[in-house]
Amino acid sequence: RNFSIGIYTGNTTNSIIKGNNVINNTMHGISISGNSNVIENNNASGNSNYGITLYNSLYNVIRDNVVNNNGYNLFNVGGGGIALTNSSYNNVSMNVVAGNKFYGIYLHYTAYKVPSYESVLNSTYNLIENNVLVSNLLLGIWPENATSGNKYVNNGACVDTDKGKDYIVKGITTGGLMGEFVDYCDSNGVLREFYCADINNPRSVGQELHICSKEEGSCREGKCA
Repeated sequence: RNFSIGIYTGNTTNSIIKGNNVINNTMHGISISGNSNVIENNNASGNSNYGITLYNSLYNVIRDNVVNNNGYNLFNVGGGGIALTNSSYNNVSMNVVAGNKFYGIYLHYTAYKVPSYESVLNSTYNLIENNVLVSNLLLGIWPENATSGNKYVNNGACVDTDKGKDYIVKGITTGGLMGEFVDYCDSNGVLREFYCADINNPRSVGQELHICSKEEGSCREGKCA
């Protein structure tokens, strides 16, 4: 146990982080900033923030790791399994991500990016596939503001880009082998709103027919506006 981060590398390339037990650290288990690295066969569990994080990173592989029970801290601030921040073109596959406090896999971007990489560091074009996501308390996978070009294939979770029944945001709900469901307005002007009935079940895609209220406006382009 360390009083910060178990394993940290900054601006590293072509490194392999393999076979480590990185547990019970007061921040992250493994935190990487760099390109073309491999993080595999590690146990990153019981850390106070995230088990594994990428920041400002491209073309990394995170595979075959156990990332359980992270994000539990005295301050009740964000934390969870695997986080990709300002990171694109990465592969996250065959990980067991379970029992994390907030999100199993979290993709997002911030205003703080490396200027020379501004156009590619929006956490896009990542491949998230064949992961087991069980009993993560908020969402199995949450692409908070990183929706462009990411692919979610055969994960044990349901993913909804608008995080549930949000009638004023057009969302895409992905349910494992069920495929993608995009919110749309039917021929009667009724919103077909897709959502995850059970965030940890990839076959739980639900649908609601919603008539936009006067305050919401009319149904246009998959949302009330």
